[in-house]
Amino acid sequence: MNKTVFLSLIGIFLLKLEVNAQELPQIGIFGGYTFPGGVFTDLHDFSYKPVNNAGIFAEFDRLDHLFMNTGIMYSQNETGPITLSPEVKVPKDFSSNMTFNYLQIYGRLKYSYKLVNHVNVYYSAGLYGGYLISGSYTENNDKINATSNMHRGNGGLLGGVGISFDISKLKLNLGADANYGFFYTVKDLPYRGTIYSAGVITSLGISYPVDFE
Repeated sequence: MNKTVFLSLIGIFLLKLEVNAQELPQIGIFGGYTFPGGVFTDLHDFSYKPVNNAGIFAEFDRLDHLFMNTGIMYSQNETGPITLSPEVKVPKDFSSNMTFNYLQIYGRLKYSYKLVNHVNVYYSAGLYGGYLISGSYTENNDKINATSNMHRGNGGLLGGVGISFDISKLKLNLGADANYGFFYTVKDLPYRGTIYSAGVITSLGISYPVDFE
């Protein structure tokens, strides 16, 4: 699928939200850890470091047990040392890593059901679009601004599970989401390889009902 078409569909998906709330919409903030990963070729022992994430979100009650959740998140993805495949001829002391600073917007449907009083469990699935703010490539301790060598736009699937606690009017959310990007992140690696973004996002969020009328 063409990247521009995919990201446009995400925009339409979010803009077409019609709030038909049975309850007041919730507005909140969240933060946590991202455990990024990748789907790649011609690379061996390609690891990522866990990093912080933070964002804002809104949640609308669509139907009984069904919610629409949308938000914006900032996250930095940083790879650990890259070890290339044995057939790729490089010096023995070669070391390399990459850093990505992303801003992501997402929309997902959440199905929630009551576990006990004031405690709910939910499942969610949706789409996300990402924009690369900046990127860098470090080779043998020499850091290079490589933003122009990376694809600025990305997007893919997002889904996960979580638990929420109703505390008076506040709602506390604890969740984990997995994501998978449809487009490779680096235009042309210095040595062979293609990387598609993937990972797990853990977060703790708090929200409060807001009356827009």
